[in-house]
Amino acid sequence: MEVSGVLSRTPTFSSLTKPRRLPTPTISHTNLVPTRFHYPNPIFSSTPLLMDFNTTTTTKPLATPLQANGSSLTTSSPIESGSTRIGEVKRVTKETNVSVKINLDGTGIADSTTGIPFLDHMLDQLSSHGLFDLHVRATGDIHIDDHHTNEDVALAVGTALLQALGDRKGINRFR
Repeated sequence: MEVSGVLSRTPTFSSLTKPRRLPTPTISHTNLVPTRFHYPNPIFSSTPLLMDFNTTTTTKPLATPLQANGSSLTTSSPIESGSTRIGEVKRVTKETNVSVKINLDGTGIADSTTGIPFLDHMLDQLSSHGLFDLHVRATGDIHIDDHHTNEDVALAVGTALLQALGDRKGINRFR
């Protein structure tokens, strides 16, 4: 009896060959893509797209002062040293010792030694894709956790970038 009960639950060949009735999908005829482009595109147009880079806008700097995150400066500002855009920061805390040098006018050369392979990789990628030179040396308590080293390297790189940017003359936003 038990065997026949199991067999009655299994599908037979005739039930497998019967077509199942599937729900019919509804198709909407609304246009998801506009039929007309409102912005000129120089690729599809014979009229070139001209941009005015001479427009000046005044903005208030949003960055924090260099000493606000506990880092000390070791070089002069870009204004005093001429046209080179180089920033150098050393950050020493209870947990870490970080040294960062950045050259914004470099070629994308990276030299990172933090003791954290993924952080080294990300710093290398940042430098190569940003086309600036980045030199980072960091030691920290990575035997406990790499959080402090990650955090202090990020703060030092940001501070060095802030220093290297200087007064930001000649930098235009993409519009």
